[in-house]
Amino acid sequence: MQVLLPHPSANFVFAGENASVIGVMTRSAIHRLEGNGVAFGAKFQPGALHAFGVSEPWRLRDAAVAASRLFRKCPLIYHEQPPQALAAQVEAYLMALQPRHDAHSLKAGEIAEIAEDNPDISSVASLAERLGLSQRSIQEICHRGLGVRPKWLIRCFRLQDAALRLEAEANVSLSGLAQALGYFDQAHFTRDFKRATGVNPGRYRLSVRAAAEASA
Repeated sequence: MQVLLPHPSANFVFAGENASVIGVMTRSAIHRLEGNGVAFGAKFQPGALHAFGVSEPWRLRDAAVAASRLFRKCPLIYHEQPPQALAAQVEAYLMALQPRHDAHSLKAGEIAEIAEDNPDISSVASLAERLGLSQRSIQEICHRGLGVRPKWLIRCFRLQDAALRLEAEANVSLSGLAQALGYFDQAHFTRDFKRATGVNPGRYRLSVRAAAEASA
């Protein structure tokens, strides 16, 4: 069982004979891997869907679509082979689409990188100031390039940090964690965390431990 947290990246998933593209997921999900078979996943860089010709990435938010339908290309056919060869097959399939970055995809990727690398950024205003852009420009670029709002983007990375701390530190203080992430109080942090993951921070910590013990 694997817990997947929200992230501003789309994913290419090849399972059995089905290749699909999953848009940005705004809530966490639990994937249970059972039985025999092969599943291969590749994460797009934030903004990359736009480079692959997906002009409206928000339409894929929290959804999946067949890769052949999205890219208007013949289906990817699975052949039993080692992981390295499968990765090369997927890469060749995607590169044959001749992805081309434009101003929106490049800037969207930059915005996501800055939001991820600077946990002190806690508002769209501070993100816009860091980039030297207007808040309206940030809103438009995130919408067209990522398919999400910049406020969600900032909150997503803060909650990624929170989840990592909860997984790594058994006795981490929730109030201290909320303060370290720039939240006004623990209640606000708990609301945001539950909105993204479906559970409160304490329960998330317990579920991650249970999943780790089950897979051990």
